[in-house]
Amino acid sequence: MTDDAPQLSVETVSLGALARWPRNPKDHDLGALSKSFERFGYVTPILVNRRNKTILAGHGRLDALWRAYADGESPPGRVIDASTSNEREWLVPVVMVDLDEKLHEAYVVADNRLTELGGWDWGKLPEVLTDLAHVDLLEVTGFDRNDLDEMVRHSRGGPPEEFPDAAPGGSMEYHCPKCGYEWKGKPR
Repeated sequence: MTDDAPQLSVETVSLGALARWPRNPKDHDLGALSKSFERFGYVTPILVNRRNKTILAGHGRLDALWRAYADGESPPGRVIDASTSNEREWLVPVVMVDLDEKLHEAYVVADNRLTELGGWDWGKLPEVLTDLAHVDLLEVTGFDRNDLDEMVRHSRGGPPEEFPDAAPGGSMEYHCPKCGYEWKGKPR
């Protein structure tokens, strides 16, 4: 990138004018995105490549918007209902950027992959999700109660899934320093 690269711009675009990049390899959970829209509104703008008029990031958000539109719902917060008596139309905030075709392909993959590579801080995540569960916001995070219960059990160092069998003359007593669980068994 050079310093003379065109700057980003935020624009409002008709939902019908937004085009998917046909080679997008990422799947999406539209139910989770819809829950997010219901609770937070439309917060993260779709990223569009000005050169080819297709999406760089936000294919799932576009699909979730189309689902709500097709179902006759009101647009989520921050999406403008510009419908007239003759035509229904939603205006969607997008961020426009210029990238050539190969950079476009690389960015679509990188945007999703870099998020995956970042992972989670498993020491902090259960605490944050527990706090959100107490105020009925767990479900809009994409995690559910089963996910949280598993994280909490794992973070507390719960007992192992399988225990070694005790054998005469070779058994030992074990004590888990994290959870305090005790058992007897044969060392491996």
